[in-house]
Parts: sequence; C-alpha cells; structure tokens
Amino acid sequence: MGRIRFQKIIGENEGHHGFTLLEMVLVLGIFTILLVIALPGLRKPLAYYQLRSTAVQLASDIRWLRQQSIYGKAVSVNLQVAPLDGFYQIRDNTKVVLHRKLPPGLKFTRVVLDKNILHFTLTGAPGSGGRIVLENSFGKTCTVFIMPSSGRIRVDCEVMD
Repeated sequence: MGRIRFQKIIGENEGHHGFTLLEMVLVLGIFTILLVIALPGLRKPLAYYQLRSTAVQLASDIRWLRQQSIYGKAVSVNLQVAPLDGFYQIRDNTKVVLHRKLPPGLKFTRVVLDKNILHFTLTGAPGSGGRIVLENSFGKTCTVFIMPSSGRIRVDCEVMD
C-alpha cells in the first residue's frame, strides 16, 4: 500500500518539468546580491597576491642575472630599474634581454641601487648591495633585498591583515 501512495505523489507533478522563469530570476537575483557583497572583500587579498608574486618574479630575474654574471657576462649584463615609468629591464650592453612592466596598481616606492643599476661580479657578488621596494594600491609593501657581500637575494613582504 505504501508503494501506491508513493506513485500517486510522484504522478501528481507529471505536467511540470524544470523551473519557472520567476524561480530562475529569483535565484539569479539572490546570487547577484551575494556576489556584490563578497567582491569588495576579495580585492585586498588579490592585490596582496599580485604584489607578492611581482616581488618574487623580480627576485627571480635578479637571480637569473647573477647566474649570467657567474657564467662570464658580468661586464655587459645588468638590471636597470625605471621607478617613475614602472618597469625594469635586463640589458646586455645596448640590447634589452628582458623588459617587465609592473602590473596596474603596483609601483616602485624606493630603489636603493647605484644609479638604479645592478650588476654582479664574476664571483656572483653585486657591485653594490641595495633594495627595491614595491607597493600596492592598499599601501602594502614587499622589499627585494640584495646583500652586498654575498649577493643573496631575499624577498620580505608585510603580513596581510
């Protein structure tokens, strides 16, 4: 007897398949409201991630430059930073080997290098140490340190709130 009742309940909705237009509009409206509430909260973590990944990329490019110097290109290969224009490049004499522009919302706030140029000796030590500070639109900073005697490159970022 329980089986017959179950079939009767299912059989009552035979004419309805899918959702009505009103149900779809309500679900999309609720989803849109939730999305509008959540998106502003995601901007700050995404900006921090972009800042950190750009600083790590810069450090990686500097490490690559150091390796090129150790392999014998120390005299001709160097890193030039253009803080006001928001880019840096690695040059081999007059030829640009690598050119990277900072993503929107990031800027160089401080470049402590001799004439904004970094080069390494054949032993991998930099001509002079220094640091490059990047900042995002929320005021968070990441600093790339170049140690003067060892040539070690280190990235240090502020902790996100």
